Amino acid sequence: MLTKRISVLTALSITALSACGGGGATIEVSALEAWKVAEKTVLKAYNSSNEPGVEDVREAFDEVKKGVQLSDYWHLLDKSPTQMEVQLWEPKPEDVVEPGSAGASEHRMVESESTTTAPEDKTTAEETTTTVSSDAEVSSDAEKSRDASSDTTTTSPEAGSEKSGEPETTVDHSTMHGTGYKVLLYACITKHDGEWESSNGACEIDDKKAHGESAKVSSSSWSYEGSEGPANWGSLNDEWLACEMGTAQSPIDLSGAEGVDLENPSFSYKKGGVEIEDDGHAVVFKPTTKNTVKLEDTTWTLKEMHYHTPGEHSIDGKKSPAEVHFVHQDEGGHYMVIGLMIKGGASKDAWSFTSESESAEVDWASLLPNDLTTIRYKGSLTTPPCSEGVKWVLMTSTVEVTDETLAALKSHHAGNSRPVQPTGDRVLERDLTVEK
Repeated sequence: MLTKRISVLTALSITALSACGGGGATIEVSALEAWKVAEKTVLKAYNSSNEPGVEDVREAFDEVKKGVQLSDYWHLLDKSPTQMEVQLWEPKPEDVVEPGSAGASEHRMVESESTTTAPEDKTTAEETTTTVSSDAEVSSDAEKSRDASSDTTTTSPEAGSEKSGEPETTVDHSTMHGTGYKVLLYACITKHDGEWESSNGACEIDDKKAHGESAKVSSSSWSYEGSEGPANWGSLNDEWLACEMGTAQSPIDLSGAEGVDLENPSFSYKKGGVEIEDDGHAVVFKPTTKNTVKLEDTTWTLKEMHYHTPGEHSIDGKKSPAEVHFVHQDEGGHYMVIGLMIKGGASKDAWSFTSESESAEVDWASLLPNDLTTIRYKGSLTTPPCSEGVKWVLMTSTVEVTDETLAALKSHHAGNSRPVQPTGDRVLERDLTVEK
């Protein structure tokens, strides 16, 4: 029998070849390995060219996969003109352990906590165990369904198909599960705003994972304190591992940003209705009319606004009393968040709508500061699943509201802010030019 045992690894990456009982061999590969392969591919592509093209990325991938486990089974496939998907296909047991070796053999790869038994494998008399790890975020419901459809015994490509030296870049094997192929791991490489970026999970876009709606994609509960607080988000759900293992998480401290001359965002905000919803973690305001902002030749549409008390980002270790997030999406499904730091002390403001319970009228343009200079960096959602690849644009000017408005904001979800995360080697840019 081919038995599929499933377990969860909390280690960042486990890639080991070791002896197994009876003289067989075990290969353990963390599901985050696809993410690592994609990140290394992007870095190598930029090491070879300041403006790498598709062929540069492919050549970088061919080099990177030579240094990872199961190198013959890693593939880079075209998904769209600006997207390529890194995939790891399931190998044949005889390709993992030399045929005829004594004892049981194991090819481990790590995934969830259920146990399933596949139909009897009549091609080998050896017992082989495949364990698939879930160290990676499931990027969409579509990906879940296609993985579920292939949760049975499968074989890898016919011998020689990947050893012929021909690159595999055009076949979408996510549609081939019924013909004997099984894709175990995914990661996406996307060109956005002229730059190649890597992200965990498959290349599909799932609107349900918008910033501020992330709690709705899973039945798992989370909180800002206690055993379900930020320090444990990554262990509460297999889809939230980026909260613990991500390398570009938000919020961060904004000190030390490099001074540069940036083009200010161009807002096309107007007055219109909003639907108001308390999702249990924040009060969310969704516009019923279209509002957009143009930034770096990309037009972003406002999807929602919500706030955190106290603020999430800090400057020199200090947070503002509140921070408002305007969440936008472009045509490709990418996310950009504009953040406002909020403090009290004003004699009047335009924020009276925050006291409403179900709907209100909002003059979106009146909420913005006069100074539109910003600090920018690449980060993540600040709530589970903590997905990365989010463009952050933080206004340098703090907005003053009345003390009454500030008290009203705090009355709903005081303490709903994630602690500051490591900046790492990310570059922060601060616009020094006020007049544009």
